[in-house]
Amino acid sequence: MQALALGAFAMTHPSDIERIVEEAIHSVIVVFDPNYSISYRDCAEVLRLLAEKISLAPCAPALRNKLMVRTKAQLASLAYEVGDNAAAERTTAEILALASPEEPDFLAMVMIRVKALHALGRHEEEIADVLRYACREKMDGHGLVHLLAYVVKRHPGKVELDEALLTRVRAFVRDSSELARRLSLQGLDEGDPGEYVLAVAQAAREINLEMTAEILGES
Repeated sequence: MQALALGAFAMTHPSDIERIVEEAIHSVIVVFDPNYSISYRDCAEVLRLLAEKISLAPCAPALRNKLMVRTKAQLASLAYEVGDNAAAERTTAEILALASPEEPDFLAMVMIRVKALHALGRHEEEIADVLRYACREKMDGHGLVHLLAYVVKRHPGKVELDEALLTRVRAFVRDSSELARRLSLQGLDEGDPGEYVLAVAQAAREINLEMTAEILGES
């Protein structure tokens, strides 16, 4: 696995670098076993060395950044899965300094980060990070509601949701006629912002599950 992750960069054309990185990450996913500490150690080491190679790879800065985020996202995922919350927190901090909200791994990395902070007992940072990342203008509605619902549920009565965030949640509801219909049937009172966000998140989750079941022919 190390040969694939490292040696392949020696004489690689820039157009092949992305493929090689994806293959290396896939090899880590296949062999990783969270039940054995040596598996975590070895897989994490491969990903760290892969990140070093990416930093020196002969490719455009945008591609290098994308591959670095992808590699470190996998490293953070492994760390969180085995309960190495300090490593998960540290690695996600590095990732989120590079990633933008449009990137596929962004929301997953924010969630791993705030869950790691919660496990470490750093609750004020956890809440602050959720609100900081939720305020990113390019965070989509699903991601925004998911993040806010997470922190409101974990810390009831301790999260101040400002009007700007609530306006974006309401816009998310308006953009989905089915979501708006379900919430209107509940006669939901928006007087409690936290309860409103939780209700929106629950309704959105139910709709997504129903759509998935329909696609899979389970309805």
